[in-house]
Amino acid sequence: GNSSIYTGVGVTLMNLLLEIGCSNIEELKNLIPDFLSNMTAELRKSKVGSGIFSSSSLRQTLVSDYFFMIGTMYSDVEGNKYLKNSNIFETYIELFEKSPDKDTIMKCVLVSLLYGKENITDAIFSTILHRGSVHIRVFAIKFLRTLVRTGYQNFEKFILPMLVSQLYAYNS
Repeated sequence: GNSSIYTGVGVTLMNLLLEIGCSNIEELKNLIPDFLSNMTAELRKSKVGSGIFSSSSLRQTLVSDYFFMIGTMYSDVEGNKYLKNSNIFETYIELFEKSPDKDTIMKCVLVSLLYGKENITDAIFSTILHRGSVHIRVFAIKFLRTLVRTGYQNFEKFILPMLVSQLYAYNS
């Protein structure tokens, strides 16, 4: 609906502002503690994945768009520092481990981050490749293929090792 259009416009606007150097990361910093507290609250539940991180919520509400906003914030130097200190990426991995619909969450995270520059995002990608279902692993490999086609800078350092790691992966 309209909410996804507004979020798409918001993310596009943030990207444009970051490109021309006019961003105000302070505004985005206000969103992160709420999102992180929601993730933490979800992880404390006895049945993870029944609330805001349920499959239907991720598909029908703005929750999935927060992952894109975090990815946009991560691409900014100041935002990158802030996110590293917030432990949000470690919380992502914990959410992967505990959520019954981890594929949907993994997909949201996978397409929202930059890879090949930081160890934590590479570790997240590796976690997705090694702990995700066959479907999410295939999606991740197709995502790598897209990065190759777009001329991604860190092919040897990031993409090639990820692809090689899947040569002997078993379907589970």
